[in-house]
Amino acid sequence: MCAQGIARVQFETIHPFLDALKARPVVSLAEVCRTTGLSFPAASSGMELLVELAVARELTGKRRNRLFVYDRYGIWPF
Repeated sequence: MCAQGIARVQFETIHPFLDALKARPVVSLAEVCRTTGLSFPAASSGMELLVELAVARELTGKRRNRLFVYDRYGIWPF
């Protein structure tokens, strides 16, 4: 798959997260699961991708009950 194809797959994967984060800029993974209908593992993987892309960051520093913030609010082009 070409780089453009990979980017499109990643966007389609994280698009529900972007909507959830735009609606509520500070969110837990449980809230992402409820609002997107994704499983916890899928929500966790998607949020990790957003953290890698510097779109979101984890606030608590814990392994459980983590909160994430939409760091790029108003800057991210989507």
